[in-house]
Amino acid sequence: MALCNIGIEFDVVGILEIEGDVILSYAAIHSDFLEKREQIDDYVPEDKDEMISYLEEINVPLNYKTFENRARKLRLPKLKDMYLANKLINNYGDIQRIDPTTLPDFDLFTYSFPCQDISVAGYQCGLNEDSGTRSSLLWECCKIIETKRPKYLMMENVKNLVEKSHKDNFLKFLDYLESLGYKNSWAVLNARDYGVPQNRERVFCISELEIKSDFVFPEPTELKFKLEDILEKDVDERYYLNNGQVMDKPIKQEYSYCLDSNYWKGLPFRN
Repeated sequence: MALCNIGIEFDVVGILEIEGDVILSYAAIHSDFLEKREQIDDYVPEDKDEMISYLEEINVPLNYKTFENRARKLRLPKLKDMYLANKLINNYGDIQRIDPTTLPDFDLFTYSFPCQDISVAGYQCGLNEDSGTRSSLLWECCKIIETKRPKYLMMENVKNLVEKSHKDNFLKFLDYLESLGYKNSWAVLNARDYGVPQNRERVFCISELEIKSDFVFPEPTELKFKLEDILEKDVDERYYLNNGQVMDKPIKQEYSYCLDSNYWKGLPFRN
């Protein structure tokens, strides 16, 4: 979407995603999925087992808690949707099953990895290589980078990646990229400095192959739209909290805060 917004021509040769609803959303935004699903039988096989076999081969969709493949549990309409969406967006599925030699060449590799094991909202299981944590999937990117050697890499993840507990692994990964000839530049950027009224800090790393100069990150810009500009003025009462903790004054702050670990860990709502 960013490349579209700044007018750079490009072709997406494929993506890697395992979560079913994410795949459907991506297809709806970035392909003609919604149009074709109106006559979906024209674009999917008649044989149900053929669709299931294809989804199992790329190992999608997965249950995000058990990592069990759900293809055989999908009802026929959802199965058709899932098959069509994956085909249209050229999803290669589970990165752990990828043979990088079968991938087409590409110039830009945008990648991240599950943040649950490094985020302050999680249990801090870490991202040590071969540890089996979700965040350790970062190291699965190595085989693709080594084999395809794209000119540009762009990584994004939570700010806690560069805090004390996990920074050693991050630096180890950067050293690995340097050994392949990449020049790494990273910074913590906050969404509120780039046009979005939310306090959301994230680590971005740009790696360029066989380039000696540092990448120059964009300077912060003045926030044009504040939180009060995008909040609805008249909200249905069913969306109000039912425990009496309703504010009696309108929200006038410039930007919203990130949801913190209190929400995920179930601590009392105080604000």
